Amino acid sequence: MQGKTAIVTGANSGMGMATVKALSDMGITVVMLCRSEERGRKAYDQLMKNKERKLDLMLCDLGNLASIRDFVSLVKEKYEKIDILVNNAGFISLDRQETKDGFERQFGVNHIGHFMLTTGLLDIMGKGSKIVNVASGAHKTGKIHFDDINLHKGFNVIKAYSQSKLANVLFTRELSRRLADKGITVNCCHPGAVATNIGIDRDTGFGKKVTGVLKPVFQTPEQGAATAIYLATSDEVSNITGGYFYKCKPVKSSKQSKSRKLAAKLYRFTEKLIDEKGFSGSVYVPERVIDMRNAWEESDAKRDAGLTEPENMEKNKDIPYGPYGKWNLLDLYRPIDKKKEMLPVIVSIHGGGYFYGDKELYRFYTMHLAEYGFAVINFNYRLSPENKFPAPLEDTLAIFNWISRHAAEYGLDKSNVFMVGDSAGAQLVSQFACICSNDSYAETFRFKVPKDVELKGISLACGMYRIRDRIREEEDNEMMLDYFGSKSLVDDPRTEVLENITSAYPPAYVFSAENDFLRDECRPMAEYLATKGIRTEYKIYGTEEDKEIAHVFHCNMRLAEGESANKAQTDFFKSLIR
Repeated sequence: MQGKTAIVTGANSGMGMATVKALSDMGITVVMLCRSEERGRKAYDQLMKNKERKLDLMLCDLGNLASIRDFVSLVKEKYEKIDILVNNAGFISLDRQETKDGFERQFGVNHIGHFMLTTGLLDIMGKGSKIVNVASGAHKTGKIHFDDINLHKGFNVIKAYSQSKLANVLFTRELSRRLADKGITVNCCHPGAVATNIGIDRDTGFGKKVTGVLKPVFQTPEQGAATAIYLATSDEVSNITGGYFYKCKPVKSSKQSKSRKLAAKLYRFTEKLIDEKGFSGSVYVPERVIDMRNAWEESDAKRDAGLTEPENMEKNKDIPYGPYGKWNLLDLYRPIDKKKEMLPVIVSIHGGGYFYGDKELYRFYTMHLAEYGFAVINFNYRLSPENKFPAPLEDTLAIFNWISRHAAEYGLDKSNVFMVGDSAGAQLVSQFACICSNDSYAETFRFKVPKDVELKGISLACGMYRIRDRIREEEDNEMMLDYFGSKSLVDDPRTEVLENITSAYPPAYVFSAENDFLRDECRPMAEYLATKGIRTEYKIYGTEEDKEIAHVFHCNMRLAEGESANKAQTDFFKSLIR
């Protein structure tokens, strides 16, 4: 276990402290997540008293979304990978209390807080990482009150606590499903009746006498923590995920805790609760980004007003392709009259400056591409500033892995895959094409693109391609900093896109518009590709007088020039099919 890093929540007492002790005894570096600096420091000093351990005391209030956001950001600055996450902290109260964000406190801390913490850390967890949720047998009497999640009506402690513990088990089930192909295990456990401070009011001391009387029949914190420690460290459970354990053995949980439909519903519901508070994942979204998203959405809504989805299209919607909830959903469109055929595939990466856009916005455009005889994948990816480089590229790799696994099921011709992208999406397509065609460059990301998915060609619309120059030259470009996070990436080998293009790069159709503010990126990119011996076609659409023929004009289904550009893209792809 040497070299591994773990996070334990509620680490200053009871089972949390026992878990910290056991993990650190194995040589694991343990981040002690504690709400109180005083109690955390006391526990830290006690643990360090007789033995030198690798401990890091960090403060976080699981009842405060801003605190969780800041904790996650700090962890990512300090640690490259988290190998173990033990969500141990728990809260119970006889009276109804609320978190800082207005959630009923037991649900807010026990479920929402740990949900946001866990999903926020996923991008620094990987193959072999283990997530352990300390649940309770109380989940068996629980019900998720979607219509009154904060229990404003008929609150009682059993109702509140059992709801939060059922949520722990359901979260375990759904997250394990979403992470199934990532090599990350997610399990939960019932610790049994344990003598801890969970039911004691720290201000009044209420509960101490009751705990004292029952202490002889309770398990010790060490005994209660044993199953969580087992799940976090034992090789016996390395390939087990989605389980519910008691005394280090899998046991049956309640019938409703096994409902995949209920688990998925709660996951989406929790994401929405967090989003509504101005948070998404683990990052607060600045007002300027919210304002720009709203303004762009209003403009795009006007452009698409009155459009309807074509009836001649088979539409498979909201298919999960990765672990990141709403960020990792795809739609797949196919012409109805080609139901039984294996179709060439177009993967569309939407634009939006890395911070805006989704598959709903691009559905009319991508369905239109499908009408030319293609299966088209239109997908959401993780946006900035909630997520940083290279999150969209990781999601694109997940799409290619999804194609590899599901080609037969959906009639996808893996030997003829194409990509389209516009604006920032064009930059992402140009970069992912480089990853697909240059193994050394892919290795800088630690990406392994499935060999059975063959990228035959790409189309780059109204794009920007010199990202290293933009990071270097545009010091105050908040959009770039939101995505890349730091100017230090100017020296990161992963931003050397053009320099890593080889003759194996796929053929490219590159186009823009006379009134596109990125027009001057088009011809140099096409000419550069040509110098590498890559088959390239490029075109500038419209004239200076055609003011509508501007940035991403091809997404406007009412423009003849857009129709012309989209036909040209698909004709180019058809010429490459073998």
